[in-house]
Amino acid sequence: MQSDDIGEKISMNEEILEKLDALEQQLNDYNEGLDIGVYPFDIADLLIEIKEVDEDAYTTFLNKLPSALLAGVLVELPKSLQEELYTNYGPKKLAKLTESLDTDDAANLIQHIEEIDGEKADAVMSRLSNEDRDIIKELISYENNEAGSYMQTEMFEAHIDETIGASILRLKKMKVNREIDNVHHVFVVSGKKKFVGMIPLEDLILHGPKEFYRDVVEEGKITISVDPHEDIKNVVEAVGNYDLNVIAVVNKKGILIGRITADDIYDIIEEGATEQIYNLAGVNDTAEQEENIWRIGRTRGLWLGINLLTAIAASLVIGLFDATLQSLVALAILMPIVASMGGNAGTQTLTVTVRQMALGDIEADEAKNHL
Repeated sequence: MQSDDIGEKISMNEEILEKLDALEQQLNDYNEGLDIGVYPFDIADLLIEIKEVDEDAYTTFLNKLPSALLAGVLVELPKSLQEELYTNYGPKKLAKLTESLDTDDAANLIQHIEEIDGEKADAVMSRLSNEDRDIIKELISYENNEAGSYMQTEMFEAHIDETIGASILRLKKMKVNREIDNVHHVFVVSGKKKFVGMIPLEDLILHGPKEFYRDVVEEGKITISVDPHEDIKNVVEAVGNYDLNVIAVVNKKGILIGRITADDIYDIIEEGATEQIYNLAGVNDTAEQEENIWRIGRTRGLWLGINLLTAIAASLVIGLFDATLQSLVALAILMPIVASMGGNAGTQTLTVTVRQMALGDIEADEAKNHL
């Protein structure tokens, strides 16, 4: 290793050590019940840096994390590192991590483990409580493009005959026990969890603790909801149209069964945008996540092969006019300019049209008019 590389590594280690020291203090606060300033994303980002320079330190620090925090960090790690941990951890530890996650993330974790090792996934499921197992099985049963596969069952609910004060006390206990996060609305239900509407928490401060929900629910309630079998693209569109940061999931009987939060909506939007960009280049977004270069090459090969055939066809057409090109050399000079400008114009038109279709500005049958 060159001296410059050694110096860079030492510098990197010193910088990482400073971050580790700060994080150690934050973890001490977290273990004492103060989770201010501790974010799974920041820890995952630091762990990636540590792993690049010191594998042992990476493993040691992972083992220091409490299960609830480790579960959140696991979700934020790149897929390759997640798979490594799924392989290294036993079913008992994976089950403990699963129980620490929100139900939507827990279902994703089980599905991911199942892709790697079906037997281990079954072993993890068998160690979960009956309630958690039933919920995860239900979430996994939905198709990937359905709203139900993105919902979580943790919600702040209140019965229509309950007082606001009683529900707030219950929410406090849930927050202290870290049973729920991302609470922005109270979901008001009646009877056997029949959805009435949701009320922003900021609106509750306008009412006294002894007031009943039945007396205030009509003021500013939000009744927008989606069916669990609804296409997730329609859900994203509804969230955008009504400026929501959470949306209720209600079955055909009107029963509230879950919610879809803004963090999942952002992930769906990002995945959709990535897929569109990759598809414009003839690249499969799922295949590009593979680490095996041969698998990536196979998926790209079809598109490259089609491009090669069209290029050969264009060359054959040009060959038919070789006599004309010999007599007018200026044409040969202009050929690459015409091809380049035509390609750029085509790319611009295709990009704008595909994006407008994705945003719903134009329908598929109208796309031909924009080409």
